[in-house]
Amino acid sequence: MTYLLRHPKSHVYFLRRVVPPALRETVGRREIRRSLRTRDLAEAKRRLVAAAAEVDRMFAEAERHQAEGAPLSITLEDARNWVEDWLKRELKKIEAHAATRGRRPIERILREIRGCEETEDAYKIQLACNRPDGLLLPISEVLEGRPITLSPDGPEAALLAKALAPAWLRWVSALRESYRDELGVSEERLNRLWPVAGLEPFVPMAPDLSEPAETDSEETTLSQAFEKYAAEANLRPQTLAEFTTALRRFREVVGGDPPVRTIGKAHVRQWKEALLRMPRRLSIEDRRLPLPEIVVRYDGRAVERVSSGTVGKMMTALQAVMGWAVRNGFAEQNPCLGMRPKTEARIERLPFGARDLTLIFSSPVFTGCRSARDRFAPGDLVIRDALYWIPWIALWTGARLEEIGQLALADIKRDDEVDYFDFNDFGEGKSVKTRTSVRKVPIHRELIRLGFLDHVADLRRSGEIQLFPELRVVRFGKRTAAFSKVWGRLLTTLGIDDQGKTFHSFRHAFKDSCREAGLREDVHDALTGHAGGGVGRRYGAGHSLRRLAEAVDRVAYAGVGPQKP
Repeated sequence: MTYLLRHPKSHVYFLRRVVPPALRETVGRREIRRSLRTRDLAEAKRRLVAAAAEVDRMFAEAERHQAEGAPLSITLEDARNWVEDWLKRELKKIEAHAATRGRRPIERILREIRGCEETEDAYKIQLACNRPDGLLLPISEVLEGRPITLSPDGPEAALLAKALAPAWLRWVSALRESYRDELGVSEERLNRLWPVAGLEPFVPMAPDLSEPAETDSEETTLSQAFEKYAAEANLRPQTLAEFTTALRRFREVVGGDPPVRTIGKAHVRQWKEALLRMPRRLSIEDRRLPLPEIVVRYDGRAVERVSSGTVGKMMTALQAVMGWAVRNGFAEQNPCLGMRPKTEARIERLPFGARDLTLIFSSPVFTGCRSARDRFAPGDLVIRDALYWIPWIALWTGARLEEIGQLALADIKRDDEVDYFDFNDFGEGKSVKTRTSVRKVPIHRELIRLGFLDHVADLRRSGEIQLFPELRVVRFGKRTAAFSKVWGRLLTTLGIDDQGKTFHSFRHAFKDSCREAGLREDVHDALTGHAGGGVGRRYGAGHSLRRLAEAVDRVAYAGVGPQKP
């Protein structure tokens, strides 16, 4: 069955057709999608007929190949002929569009140039603006109606890319000329609207299909090096995403996916300068744009730029990958060394003082609020949920926010007559910052007096698994993202507006209280999961639960008085 659907973001209509199970191996996919390149429903229905007929022809050709046992590999002559057919179709579309359009506002034209990432036209523009991964989409257009689907990393795809490169540049030139005529601007002005630096797309070397491909370490590209580095380093999901974004921005600036051996300080400097000109806040639409286009768009505007610390963090990604490439013989030097910008003075994290703790724990969240929807207004309702218990746990354990938020009921344990938190990374979605973050922390007697163990028992009887079931896992497996925002609003409401005071200030306050209580450094390091001291601390089983329980119960705070259980 053929479906006519509309993309939820771009509102462009497209065809969706499920590939018959018997043809999926030949066609190479489970379903076919074809953009109809219109937001008008009536026009989409008209175009759907032709698009559906084209898919029918593809299926018929696939059936013929199955029946005859015809080979599906391609020759260079096939590739050139198919590319030439594609170019003729695309140039006719440009001519037809130019003959019918009138003068339009420049912003509308720019929106058309940028388009939306989910449409076919957007991928073309992204490639012209140094997004080499966009080359895969014109390859798929070249193959429309032909019963063959190529692997992006396969030799046939490389062969087709080689044939496509000169035709691609002709298509880009024709499209640019069309927009220049419509805008009535000079080539220089058009270059500001549509940057052309590195316009020639990255084209993989087409190997000789008659010989087995050989791996040449000197030609290992940045993307290939990153893939190998990430697999070896076992990066966390969040770190992997941050590195992926940083390296994508680098490729956008230098154009293509360069071999790591060719990356030099000039490339890194150019990337750094572009990053420093990037706005601190971008709309979702602008965030999708290539970095050179972002820079051009915001040049001269009075907007806050990203901090040098953020730029340095992004450059760390490239430095790490290039360092790995040097160690593994893929590159001779790491051009990132010494290139990171000088960072501003970091805002020092501060502990909550006695006044802060008094304000926090005498607030309506802990003493009684108006309703579940109005937790900051005073009332008679005490809701013992994550917002209530997590700060108390942080106060008496010094644990990190996410460490507390990801606790399961099974992590609340009792051994040797001591109730304790078992902070670990056992279980789906759980993680710890460092190896020493896996630890056992006895439950402070004040938490027990407040009814924490009774709360745990109630949750177990109700069949819950998590200590805070209301916290939902979001991006990168984090549970406390929404909590963190609510906590920030609470501090603002209470007038605690020092930038150095965040939820992490509980951890600093706990360390200070441990010192005030006279606990040895190795003891409070064991409680907080800090890797302090010398080699000797790594030997033996560590501190007993009883010893740690005695230490925890000595911790006290001047600003926190007795609370109602």
